[in-house]
Amino acid sequence: MLIKANYVIIFYIINILVGVFGILLHYEDHPIFGIIFSLLQMLFLAFGGFLNAKKQKKILSIFWIGIFNLILGLASIFAIEVLGARFSIFGGSTDSVLVVLFQYTINSYLYPFLTRIEAINESLAIIFIIFCSFIIPFVGFVIGRKMYSNKVEQH
Repeated sequence: MLIKANYVIIFYIINILVGVFGILLHYEDHPIFGIIFSLLQMLFLAFGGFLNAKKQKKILSIFWIGIFNLILGLASIFAIEVLGARFSIFGGSTDSVLVVLFQYTINSYLYPFLTRIEAINESLAIIFIIFCSFIIPFVGFVIGRKMYSNKVEQH
């Protein structure tokens, strides 16, 4: 039995590597480059959802990343809000929460947006990560399902 590829997970892993490389290119020096780069990575992740729909995968296949980020996000929000650990990955706080750092790293494709949102509220940045990890692949999946359900009905 062959293992069927989950394109959302594959593209998400590629986005982690490319996102870390993008951070190393210093988004702060050229903020517009960072935003464009991040938007392209979001489209890439949506394309993973599109390919999952094209291959007739179930909708649950696109939500694994969202579920993973939801679990990390709940742990992060608990650490930040309930435990009172004042954490600012970009501000140089002395209290660092590793789960938040890990979540920011694996979602580095959102880095230009996270820097701005995190300046307002740390928990809001984590909610943004969770929201994007569910919505971006879902949009691609819905587009793919609409396109390829029509082609299946025509045959």
